[in-house]
Amino acid sequence: MTQASIQVALDARLATLTGFADAATAWPNKPFSPVPGTAYLAPTTTVNQRPGGAGVAGFVYWEGVYRIVASFPSAKGTAALLARLDAIRTHFKRGTTLTTSDNWSLIFEVPRSGVIGRDGDWFKGFVDCPFFGTETP
Repeated sequence: MTQASIQVALDARLATLTGFADAATAWPNKPFSPVPGTAYLAPTTTVNQRPGGAGVAGFVYWEGVYRIVASFPSAKGTAALLARLDAIRTHFKRGTTLTTSDNWSLIFEVPRSGVIGRDGDWFKGFVDCPFFGTETP
């Protein structure tokens, strides 16, 4: 498993979120400029790995957080933002399992969310989607 294969699996899952055709996504490492009046999502990933066990029976434990920041035009109020946060939490609910391109599994824990508040013309909130996986040699 690699951080790149984890990122691809997470982004692919986010891309399948339906029911919100009005929002754009600011994908990592791709140019993006918010369009005034158009909601957008911005995912980021933090990944950590550590050894588990010892010797030939050892494994690598991967854990991380996929954070999705949702930004909505302040003129739309907070209802649309809160609905989007709920939908993201459901999409990455506890027990959701993804397979990486190198054939390892990621399992999601209970997502957390919150409202960041107003940032200029935007209301912003986030969903933290914690995940883990193990890799055996």
